[in-house]
Amino acid sequence: MVGQAIEQHLESQNPNKALALAFLGGTGRGKTYLTTLLAKTLFKDGEKSQFYHKYIGVDRLLDDESEARDFAKDLVTQIRESLTKCAHSVFVFDEMDKFPRVVIDSLLEFIDYDAKIYGKQNSRKAVFIFLSNSATRIIDGEVYKHIWENQKSRTSLRYENLKTILREAAFNDGSKFSGLRQSEIVRKSLINYYIPFLPLEKIHVIQCINAYIKKYNENKNPNKSDLKLSEEERQRITNEMEYSPQENPIFSKQGCKTVEEVVTTASFKY
Repeated sequence: MVGQAIEQHLESQNPNKALALAFLGGTGRGKTYLTTLLAKTLFKDGEKSQFYHKYIGVDRLLDDESEARDFAKDLVTQIRESLTKCAHSVFVFDEMDKFPRVVIDSLLEFIDYDAKIYGKQNSRKAVFIFLSNSATRIIDGEVYKHIWENQKSRTSLRYENLKTILREAAFNDGSKFSGLRQSEIVRKSLINYYIPFLPLEKIHVIQCINAYIKKYNENKNPNKSDLKLSEEERQRITNEMEYSPQENPIFSKQGCKTVEEVVTTASFKY
């Protein structure tokens, strides 16, 4: 979905608005990983490209109104400058729940249907990606109901099963007026796609472990030995991680976020 959405957007000579994607779901499920892949695909210099911009929300922006306003002002200036040089600039906002309303609302002039043109570039060709943990409870509940209560395969779950509730969840989820919660971006239907990142089960955790071991061995110092763990050891690591819900723990609480640390520790333990 993400690949098709971006490809169609970049091929359009005159899109009606900037492409806005919301990546929703819990930690360790691949939201950041996917943005890294997109950067590598779209730009020769990947995440180091001057036209790929990533911003990470911090708690102090929620607590300091003056700093939040200054951040929003600087943000608008940076986006304008990037769009003047490259219409296909990409802007990623991670930890959306830690961006206050003044920052989110400042993006309207770039994402709305009446977005301005900077220099000779059409800013409607830009891509905005919002990473948020909001809607996690809703997503997990729907997946749990689908594969456990309804006894259907995970692979049979379709976007159509979730899209009607994702926008509402993003708009209402959270305890503070920050991120996508009660935002004009959602209220005015400016998010093109809400992409759900589903909870990971043990089979996915094992895949993450295997992928990390392979990556480590391919990139390690030649003087060091390969990282080797038996299938039994990999299964033991998987079983030792935390899972939810409590009554039937089938979803990894941290996704694959802690796999690297756990595998490294296990390589000494075993």
